[in-house]
Amino acid sequence: YRANLLMDRKEEIIPLLNKTLYHITQYSTKNEKDVILLRNMECVARLYRVFCNDSGGTDIVEAQNLATILNNEILLAQVYKCADLLPNCSLIEKIDLYDKAYDIFKKNNMEDHAIYTKNNMLIEQFYTDKVAIDEFYDMSVEAINNVPGMVGLTHIFNNVGVAYLYCGR
Repeated sequence: YRANLLMDRKEEIIPLLNKTLYHITQYSTKNEKDVILLRNMECVARLYRVFCNDSGGTDIVEAQNLATILNNEILLAQVYKCADLLPNCSLIEKIDLYDKAYDIFKKNNMEDHAIYTKNNMLIEQFYTDKVAIDEFYDMSVEAINNVPGMVGLTHIFNNVGVAYLYCGR
């Protein structure tokens, strides 16, 4: 799944994700460790489907519920990284969730996810009256210094350019 997502072959894995989710949710076990493993797998599969569909729908809500029940901060951070897709979430709430995700990823040395989260947070500015170019520039420097070979670095640079464009620079 991850390889196909990295290659932007989202449409190819949606049927596989649907089938996987069906089997995970239909599997019955009384073994508590298996239940925890299945719920973790379900959460990840739902997050992948959110990414594939470019929308949250019920998957983002279910992923958040699962991550909360599992008390898994990494999975919660993955949900918070997609705060823009959470329903009924104000801009202030989104920024708070992005900050939480960023802190969790930094604490766990997941620098690429921290940068993606910061990028998601900063592009929220494109829908406001103020775009802070310095924050975008600082993010690109952080990305270059902390994750120089990061997949998606071009997206980061593109968004820095868009920030400059918005500000007429």
